[in-house]
Amino acid sequence: MRAPELPARVRLTVFYGALFLASGAVLIGLILAMVFAPSPSTRASAGEGKWLVQTRVADQAAPDAKQRARDELRTRLLAASGLALGAMTVVALGSGWVMAGRVLRPIRAVSSAARRLSERDLHERIPVTGPDDELKELAETFNEMIARLERAFTAQRLFAANASHELRGPMATQRILVDVALTAPRAGADVVELATNLREVLARQERLVDGLFELASSRHGPQRRERVALDAVVEEVVGRWRAPAADAGVDLVAERAPTSVVGDRVLVEVMVDNLVRNAVGHNHRGGLVRVRTAAGAVRVENTGPVLSAERVTELTEPFRRGGRDRTGTGAGAGLGLTIVDTIMAVHGGSLRLRAREGGGLVATAAFSLKSC
Repeated sequence: MRAPELPARVRLTVFYGALFLASGAVLIGLILAMVFAPSPSTRASAGEGKWLVQTRVADQAAPDAKQRARDELRTRLLAASGLALGAMTVVALGSGWVMAGRVLRPIRAVSSAARRLSERDLHERIPVTGPDDELKELAETFNEMIARLERAFTAQRLFAANASHELRGPMATQRILVDVALTAPRAGADVVELATNLREVLARQERLVDGLFELASSRHGPQRRERVALDAVVEEVVGRWRAPAADAGVDLVAERAPTSVVGDRVLVEVMVDNLVRNAVGHNHRGGLVRVRTAAGAVRVENTGPVLSAERVTELTEPFRRGGRDRTGTGAGAGLGLTIVDTIMAVHGGSLRLRAREGGGLVATAAFSLKSC
């Protein structure tokens, strides 16, 4: 197994301490070598004569007190040097820890700002102070990147809002004209048939535009975070879909357990609505849709066509439907599960899809434990 890497501050502290320990050991070694190395002046020269020879004999006969003193001095010096080196190494580690913290403080400021950032507070910037060094350059580069992201998100929001307005207006006008043509007293059978077909086409276009707008809005992330009763949202959505499900011959059952999550209530409701809509729309007469809530999760199970495991993995892609790709049917725009997957991602959760035995799909949207 690969050993876990230590944080940068710990690595810097260890490096400072090891460098001090190595340099101190080398310094002590040099001092000992210089102090206890044999001195050339103590060596006898040939010209000292007989008196030096007699002195050496006397020294050899007497107890070697000088040598014992040197050994004792060496031992004490080694012990004192070792204790001093150990104490100073501890001090060096503490000083290195403080120094590493001060050196890494600008980097922590960058990472903390990046962790706090979302689409709503991209206006925040990191204070740039201090000398013109690498850390200041890092902060300036990060601020420039955030500025580019802010401009991109602003442009995306404006485009989504303007596109939705520009598309919904003409379609509403077209729907009114079609409805007028359908209710005209002198409208012939051909006009009624044409107006009916146009009305279905407009309904599909409105669903597509609404789906694209919801998808773009959900990718912006939660506009606000609050405690949301997930079981209450499920009750509201299921109540709204009981009549359409009954008209389609589908039995809609809800099994609610009290649970709540932290997020944007509008996006949470859109997520549940798309799950139930997908389960009712991709079903058959006499089918079943069962909606359950658990701890921080909602599970929607429905009957329907048999799906392969490969097909299930493609359902979160845009314009994908249970048994086919984008078509001209009125089953939907093929964006429901894509929207659900995006909403769960921006809330830190996940969407799990599984083919149901006998046909149909089991979709589980689970929020992260931090959101529950």
